[in-house]
Amino acid sequence: MFPSLASQLPQGPGPPAEIE
Repeated sequence: MFPSLASQLPQGPGPPAEIE
């Protein structure tokens, strides 16, 4: 996926990519 889109979606049970 696109980096901008992936950062808006949560990584499974973990926190959103934008926080990490």
